[in-house]
Amino acid sequence: MDKKQEYKSSQEEQIESEDYGAKKGHTFSLKESDLENSTIEAVRLVVPFTDDPTFIALTFRFWALSLFFAAIASIVNQYYDFRTSRGGFPIYSVNLTSYVLGVTLVKILPCGSITIGGHSMSLNPGPFNIKEHALIGIAISTASITAYAIAILTAMDLFLKHRMGALGALVLIITTQCLGYGYFLPKTAPHGAPGNF
Repeated sequence: MDKKQEYKSSQEEQIESEDYGAKKGHTFSLKESDLENSTIEAVRLVVPFTDDPTFIALTFRFWALSLFFAAIASIVNQYYDFRTSRGGFPIYSVNLTSYVLGVTLVKILPCGSITIGGHSMSLNPGPFNIKEHALIGIAISTASITAYAIAILTAMDLFLKHRMGALGALVLIITTQCLGYGYFLPKTAPHGAPGNF
């Protein structure tokens, strides 16, 4: 447990609220079960809070499907970001299509393994599972969001007639995309931010 957590009893915990953006020194109570299960009913009904460690998540199927859909989604959404008429690559269609393709790959792929960079990976480790499907959805939704730093680079090029170098542009995009996640995403289940998930 963190140093910032004080135990009131075995059933209840006191957590300093500065972890969650409140004033220093204020505390609130959470039952131990609340830390495991979400207080948001829609999340609680759909997402199990137990884990089955026998499900393998980072499979060849995950990498193949997520890279394929991520490339398409990022290109299509970035293209339409500059257009006045919006189009896009909806995540709902990817979730449905990736499930069908994942189940199809279970039937098509052989049971052998391949070695990439010294790491061996089974092509078909078993049935397509919920972890693979969820990770594909997360990867695609992350890849399909247009980085806000692209607007900075575009404005610099169009209005200031100055083009940033490739390394500088890459560092700008990566830092603006990655910096906020560690500070602003919720740290426990009772805090929901559906747009970020």
